[in-house]
Amino acid sequence: MNPALFTILIIASPFLLALALFFVAGRLIRIDLNRAGAADSRFAKRPWQFIRDLRALEDALVEFFARSNESCHILSVLVTHRKPLRFAAIAQEVQLEKDRRCNAYVLPMSIAWLVLCILQVSGLVRMSRHGFLLTEVGREVHRPLSKKA
Repeated sequence: MNPALFTILIIASPFLLALALFFVAGRLIRIDLNRAGAADSRFAKRPWQFIRDLRALEDALVEFFARSNESCHILSVLVTHRKPLRFAAIAQEVQLEKDRRCNAYVLPMSIAWLVLCILQVSGLVRMSRHGFLLTEVGREVHRPLSKKA
């Protein structure tokens, strides 16, 4: 194996593992939402032990977004709008919200892109040709975050 490729693989593996954990946690929340909303008797049963063991991963996902100021700001902007927002509109709304709070910190565009990518991998945000839109999973994750604020 090429040493350069092996080095890149070693460096990228923690990032890929983190993305995989975000994806799994988002899917677990979606499973819970589907289970709660389903009237079908097969969903009324208790979840598998494996899924119950992964509940801590859901809590970790919510805690991660609670501790990330940029994620909280972007989620709160997307919650207030029912229609898809383009990236520039999201960045502008986040900046206006931070200005209202008298926070001099400016959100760099690269961080906003990264946060939106993580939100999308987690299943909290969906991207269409019209812009970014919050999913039901995103609303469910934002609910405890708005109570903490």
